[in-house]
Amino acid sequence: MEKSTRVLLFLIVFVLFLIPVINASIFDNSFIKWLSGKATQSASANITVGGIAPIIFNVSIIGATQSITEGGLTNVTFYFRVLDIDGTGDLNDATARGAFNSSGEVTRRNDTCAPVGNINSTVREYVCRVGLYWFDGAGAWNINASIADNNNLGITNTSANFTLSLTTAFSIGPSALTWATLNTSSLNETSNNDPMLLNNTGNKNITTPSIQVTVINLIGETNASQYLNASNFTVDLDTGGLGPSECGVNATSGATMINDTAVNITGSLMPRGNFTRNFGNETSSQEQLYYCLTAVSTTAVNPQSYSTNVGGTWTVTAA
Repeated sequence: MEKSTRVLLFLIVFVLFLIPVINASIFDNSFIKWLSGKATQSASANITVGGIAPIIFNVSIIGATQSITEGGLTNVTFYFRVLDIDGTGDLNDATARGAFNSSGEVTRRNDTCAPVGNINSTVREYVCRVGLYWFDGAGAWNINASIADNNNLGITNTSANFTLSLTTAFSIGPSALTWATLNTSSLNETSNNDPMLLNNTGNKNITTPSIQVTVINLIGETNASQYLNASNFTVDLDTGGLGPSECGVNATSGATMINDTAVNITGSLMPRGNFTRNFGNETSSQEQLYYCLTAVSTTAVNPQSYSTNVGGTWTVTAA
């Protein structure tokens, strides 16, 4: 056999041997490394594209100006609409909330705002009622509406506001003062059913000396020519002790009355607040008034009842 023929036969045998090796290893990392001198490894990737966060718009309140309910709670109603591109079925109604905020005030909130209905396939309307107490401060309040969708994508809208008006109001009790039976020589006789308790039922701070008492002469019910002089009455914030306290006017509290004249009660005040705590003092939006008849005047000598029936009622004023 010629030399050239032997070389060709050898090459054919070599190729036939190499082909299955290449076929078995062509995608093998070690073969690739051997072939290219580089190493490779595989990795996977996974990305989930979620929904779009909802949008709150058209926050509207029933009345741009609100008023408190004296001594009570006022439910203020507002509505808001929510747009969800993924459809209203994507909105989580249980997360619909509303809140009112004002500088220096306690935040009032409602965590159970309710759906009113769908405007269309992507817009739903909600109603929310938030309670304001009688002692919540007057001025500007901000409305906070919020909600999330089923992907926990939340949104808040604080674009709307309203004004809470200032209200001066208070209550008194008892509204009818009484004394035990007196005689013409009686001195420093105090009312037997005071103190008269004043509760601030509005949202205005009533500061000193804004509380005034007007006393009118008590006219005899049988003989109207006889009367107990208003100037013989004193009103004070204190009671007890020698005197007692409400019968002697001092520099820090109380006053002597003047017929049919509003007289400031020195030291009196009722800041706004929750009077239901019943502390009975100015720190709890309350004030107490004690009444004393210092002497039976010489204008009242006949045994009879003396009252406000003829001359008119006594009044307490707070401003």
